[in-house]
Amino acid sequence: MLKHIIAIMEIELICWILLWYNPLFSTRTTTNVHIVVSAFSLNNDIYSNLNLHKVYLRQTNPSSSPWCYALTIDPTQSSSISTTTPTTTTPSLSYNFLASQVWPSARVAATICETYMTKIIHNNNKNKNNWTICELGCGSALPSLTLAKLGINVIATDIDELALYMAMKAAKEQGITTQQQQQEEEHDRMESLVNSNNDNNNNNNMFQTKIVDLMGDVNIINDINADLYILSDVFETNSVAIGAAKMTKKALDSGARVWVFAQSDRAQREVYRVELERLLKEDDDYDDDDILLSSSGSLQWKFINNNHNDEQFDSLDNTSLLLCDLDEVLVDYG
Repeated sequence: MLKHIIAIMEIELICWILLWYNPLFSTRTTTNVHIVVSAFSLNNDIYSNLNLHKVYLRQTNPSSSPWCYALTIDPTQSSSISTTTPTTTTPSLSYNFLASQVWPSARVAATICETYMTKIIHNNNKNKNNWTICELGCGSALPSLTLAKLGINVIATDIDELALYMAMKAAKEQGITTQQQQQEEEHDRMESLVNSNNDNNNNNNMFQTKIVDLMGDVNIINDINADLYILSDVFETNSVAIGAAKMTKKALDSGARVWVFAQSDRAQREVYRVELERLLKEDDDYDDDDILLSSSGSLQWKFINNNHNDEQFDSLDNTSLLLCDLDEVLVDYG
């Protein structure tokens, strides 16, 4: 177990060093305008030859575990994959290596969501089909897929198209209802309602993917309109951290909850915390009764892990904003 954790830490360190110092690695492309398209509009042919592997939330019992895809690739190579074959002239595919892997924070977020969402829904007397949960900066989307397996409406968002392709592919292969499948079945369901006097109690949960830039227009939150937003280790740069803080403030303004998961060694998470605190304090009408604050009135990170307990649940159930601090060495890989 210790060797496994050390190996994960070493790989993570190499990836971050290469991202910042290796010119071959492409950084995220951003614009000042947010882009929203369905992942079904993406040309999946360019991804067909990628080497993907499954990553299970519970590695010791994969048959009952949600899972996601991750990209198998040498991190010392360029983050541009040639998709050109003798019969096609499709250009090379650029991607964000960090968005194609599964990080410890995603495991914690997925486990917390799986453990507590049913309980939270039950305590608030709210049907799970009436919930919409959005993961911002989903990467390989393990939390999103875990929630979708529970029968909850999920929107997985990222700026990286490869990440969204992997998420949708994993959803389909796990039998999760996707946006495309629901549209195809809509006609049949309507006919069933017309021909039946009984209420239709089918599970109408749906898994969607959208391209969303965390540094883009915060009004995208109005379009998503989720009850809960999840972010796990999305702070790869200061600019992204500031953009994520603005998205968080917009989500809180809409009445949604926000759960943020970040490792203790993530320098940019403090940039996020400071910016979000500034935005909240600038809002004179903001009610901070359900936000976890320190004795000095500042936002604070609360240590949490995927070995759940009642105290952690109380934090999740009673606050609209939760900043979850985690130590990757203590993460349970199941």
